[in-house]
Amino acid sequence: MASHLSVSQDGAIYDVDRPSWDPPWIPHLANPSQTIPLSEDNLIDVVILGDGYEQRSGFEADLDDWLADLRLVEVYDRFRGAFRIRAVFTRSDHAASPDRESYYRVKINSAGAVSNSGEWWNGSSARNREFRRRLFCVLDLLPLNRKRYPSTLDVGSRNTTVIHNTLARMYSNLVVCLLVRTAAGQASGRTRDVNGPGGARLNVAFGALSIHEFGHAFAYLEDEYIARRRSKAKRKDPAKPSLYTLSNLSFRNRLDGALWVHLSPWGSLPRQGAEPDPSPIVGWLWRGGEQDLKVWHSEYQCLMNGGSNHENYAYTSDEASDPTAAPGGGFTGADLRSRDRYCLWCQEIVVARILEKTGQLAAADDPPNVNARGRAWYESWVSTWRPRYWSFFNVGAQIVDREAFYAHAPNFPLLDSHGLELWGSDLYRSFAAGPASVSSAPDASDGEWLLLNS
Repeated sequence: MASHLSVSQDGAIYDVDRPSWDPPWIPHLANPSQTIPLSEDNLIDVVILGDGYEQRSGFEADLDDWLADLRLVEVYDRFRGAFRIRAVFTRSDHAASPDRESYYRVKINSAGAVSNSGEWWNGSSARNREFRRRLFCVLDLLPLNRKRYPSTLDVGSRNTTVIHNTLARMYSNLVVCLLVRTAAGQASGRTRDVNGPGGARLNVAFGALSIHEFGHAFAYLEDEYIARRRSKAKRKDPAKPSLYTLSNLSFRNRLDGALWVHLSPWGSLPRQGAEPDPSPIVGWLWRGGEQDLKVWHSEYQCLMNGGSNHENYAYTSDEASDPTAAPGGGFTGADLRSRDRYCLWCQEIVVARILEKTGQLAAADDPPNVNARGRAWYESWVSTWRPRYWSFFNVGAQIVDREAFYAHAPNFPLLDSHGLELWGSDLYRSFAAGPASVSSAPDASDGEWLLLNS
């Protein structure tokens, strides 16, 4: 999958799956039998680095695994021509560790994960500065698309609004995946933006091989898992939707302004359950997104959800009744991460991000102000691009497939062993129809809701 461009004792540069992206292209959504060539300033650069690798063979094996995982995700495979993927091996004398003696000096915590303490990636200590120096020196070995978002791009504060990424001055078409190997294996990861030269900011996906981190770094997707049960979200949705602030999380449950209502049973493919058939559940409000309460995502499972090391419920938020409850007290979190697919709303966001970054949404009458342009592009996405995307991916059939998957109890052995079917879960709910809160929304069947909102 990877071909060597140059090799030395301590390093190597690779083209990764070059036939897929040389020359660069994207599919033509309106004419699926055709492709659209991309210019150099519109392609997306992905650079894969490794810290803690003492042998090139170990890095190459993990690089091949990373690419295989990426190709399993349909949206990345179908848009593979947009991503120019290169890799650089730099030999480390030591595995990554809390001592920080590996090549890039990535900080590892006592649990063997990439550290989140002290914002070390942008810190001022000698090792923190050396991390950034080595990172950007290696990137200078490659021709890269260093296009940035304007400094005036405003997506709000990372602590209050819907996405964590502050996009101003961030490289829009350049992402780094830094695989980190400790003595015990791949370190669990996280994504952080790193301060670069000239005020630039670079999204770096640290740690684990999982494409989950790439979803953060490239598409600004948020975690859908529950990190701590009973915690309450304090962020909020933006007042006006913009393509730049599209998120896989929602911090309100109202129908008006719901970004993924078109995927719900009230949306573009109306559907309802009638006993004894299971109720449809794709595109409703599913509980959790880092916090437990006052935040929702759109499907039970997703690549952006989490594993058993998180505090997900499996079926009900009544902890004692949930299959995650341990016999002696406590619980083991439910693994709700799909390894090879996004939920349908995340998939749509990724497509929108690719088209935005590759210049496909630009129009002659775009507002000159970048923030107004983001709002205009969102409107254009809904009116023009979403129907093209829907047809190209046959989203209607994908919805039917997902509903059938969730309705088949053996697909969820933990639930099946407890005699539970997913459609009966209290982890999801429909949208509140008006400005009232969730607690005061009227109780109605699927059929009654469809009539109310048709």
